[in-house]
Amino acid sequence: MGNEYKDWSTLTFEQQLDILNGEPPHDAVERARQRSAAKILEGLPIDQWPPFEVIWDLSPEGQKWALDGVRKPEFEKAYPDGLEVEWVRLSDLDRKLTPFSHRTPEEVWGIGDDSKAARVLFEWIEGRPITPPLLHPVSTNQCCLGGGNHRLAVARAKGEAVVPMLIAPSEKAVLVHIVPFLPTIGTSPIGNQS
Repeated sequence: MGNEYKDWSTLTFEQQLDILNGEPPHDAVERARQRSAAKILEGLPIDQWPPFEVIWDLSPEGQKWALDGVRKPEFEKAYPDGLEVEWVRLSDLDRKLTPFSHRTPEEVWGIGDDSKAARVLFEWIEGRPITPPLLHPVSTNQCCLGGGNHRLAVARAKGEAVVPMLIAPSEKAVLVHIVPFLPTIGTSPIGNQS
């Protein structure tokens, strides 16, 4: 495999898998630290969350994280032209999401994988930007998340009114008729969007 790591006995099973999947050893160790720290946040009531700002990674480089668990080569094969960023009011989006993709703020815990929601919360507490969710149409009047359910759940629980969505350019013409996109300047929504 070409992996040069020598001291496997000091690593957890998850760290070993991360390294075998191509992560540098230091990154695998850092990710293990983050998972451990995030574990403490699991199930923490929203009113007890530490202060944090929701920061979105709108860069083209960050798009590879839109689909949970998909490696960069797989993402690039699925979306060779990348994705576009569109901002939406969460209230508009919630009316059009399939039941599987929609959660209330109280459902940040107990629906899906609590450890994923805790890792999102931890990343934002540490001040790191996170890739927006990926939005797909499922009909002419309903949409779903293709990745980012936990990201959106934490943002919703935090009280965000406007959120960015990643969309495939080929799906934009359908999505714009399902959920209104907000006007932007650069990569930010303009005006009072609440």
